[in-house]
Amino acid sequence: MMTLTVSSHGVGVTTDHRVADGLEITTTERMPGNTVQALNPMETILAALNGCLVVVASMVARQHGWELEAINVRSRGLFDPRAVMGEAAFATTFERIVTEVTVTGSLTAQEVALLAGEVERRCPVQTLLRRANVPTESTWRGAVV
Repeated sequence: MMTLTVSSHGVGVTTDHRVADGLEITTTERMPGNTVQALNPMETILAALNGCLVVVASMVARQHGWELEAINVRSRGLFDPRAVMGEAAFATTFERIVTEVTVTGSLTAQEVALLAGEVERRCPVQTLLRRANVPTESTWRGAVV
């Protein structure tokens, strides 16, 4: 069992985060006049999904003895910010997330399909989103080197 801890401090649209090894990440809304360029909280969720997919795909490929050159992931989330602004008629979650994964290596189409199924089953961020009833779609492709 692991305990993960993030400490955060902020006011307004900027929040500084620190994790156990000292890494700091600043998240902020990109607003007129704001010179800080960082991920906003919803983009951070998409980045967490992408990162989780890459890590789990790498582990699964290694367990099967498959050689990977690279894994590219692009996730797009449909989100209506009106709920955050106080309009009760809108959901505060993503309405939908679409992910495209391209695996570069020497995997066959069947191996890419097996990789995709295993990764989607084992990725904790993907599981969290699905348990929150966020509709997710993913497309996995292989590119041979």
